[in-house]
Amino acid sequence: MLDLKVKMININPDQHHEILEKCPVLAEYSQFVEVVRRHQKSGEEQALQNAVEECIKRGILSEYLRKKGSEAVNMLIAEYDYDMDIKVQRKEENRDILKKWLKLAAKAETIEEFERNTGRCGIKHEGENDGDNS
Repeated sequence: MLDLKVKMININPDQHHEILEKCPVLAEYSQFVEVVRRHQKSGEEQALQNAVEECIKRGILSEYLRKKGSEAVNMLIAEYDYDMDIKVQRKEENRDILKKWLKLAAKAETIEEFERNTGRCGIKHEGENDGDNS
């Protein structure tokens, strides 16, 4: 198993993090997010499009937004849905497990051999508990 430690950095402009001084593109992205938030707060009908246009005029990610402005707006409209992401990940995991089971079933000559092989692969059988009571 891979253990990963991640350091989160607040890149909001008012935090004045040193990384924003070292990475101009990240600083512009931070400013872009601020402009988007301000336009969304105002309740404008075309808030996202107006934010992109303002950033282009002010030189904030202007080259990128000139080329990919509509994609950026679409991405912002699509809003990330954590619950949907988790459902998709689980479906993908289940599909991968099913593929493993099918390969093992095709190789096994008996049910017992199949059960031994699935146990060795870390695949839980129905009703098994891995000690995690969550």
